[in-house]
Amino acid sequence: HIEWLDLSEFEDVGKALSFWKQYFPTTVLNQPFDVYEPVFPYILRHTQLTPRQVVQLCSKIVERVPSFPTQSVDGKAIREGIKGWEGELCTEVFSSFQEIFPRAAEFCTQYLRNLPLRFRLSDLQTHVYEEMNTRGEEQSQYNLERMFFDMGIIGEGVPLLSNSSVSNTHSIYNISRFEPNFDGHANPNSSTELFIHPMFIHKVNSIRDPEICPKPVCSVQALEAAKLLGYE
Repeated sequence: HIEWLDLSEFEDVGKALSFWKQYFPTTVLNQPFDVYEPVFPYILRHTQLTPRQVVQLCSKIVERVPSFPTQSVDGKAIREGIKGWEGELCTEVFSSFQEIFPRAAEFCTQYLRNLPLRFRLSDLQTHVYEEMNTRGEEQSQYNLERMFFDMGIIGEGVPLLSNSSVSNTHSIYNISRFEPNFDGHANPNSSTELFIHPMFIHKVNSIRDPEICPKPVCSVQALEAAKLLGYE
């Protein structure tokens, strides 16, 4: 446990990562996808990159290590820490949007479970809106899409660009841009690849089909933050 540490000192994600870097391994095995990921992109992609979320998640990870800090943090502790706490992070996000989107948690857990991790707008029509109509739910598609994108639950895929600073990571990840709190910023079209944010995957119980989505999803923002510490 780390009661001795004053977590309030971390005013931004960079300071938090600089602290945890000395205790964490460089890579961690993603068991469902059978791929080793750089450790900080792995951790960060399960948050929305607020300092509070990052500190909370890393703290829960080291709680899985009885003799921390004399005992190093291993991949099992990281995987179990994330699995055990990301649901709480999701709950916090839903609560923070309660006034704007009071039924967000209900809609996401009820209807997004029929979506694969990678999809397009037409899949929202088929798997979400049609089921809502069947159940007699009266909600505009515009308001629902605004909710999904503004809360950062759904993001737009980032195309592979040869001169992009994150292009090398496309071999590991499906890279997406999630924009929580940016009202109306997302503007996908019919050909845009869309992804469920990793933090919400278990909460909404999305379909994990390796043929549809053969690589884990990572936000471009998480990659940019991890890159500051040399993780790409």
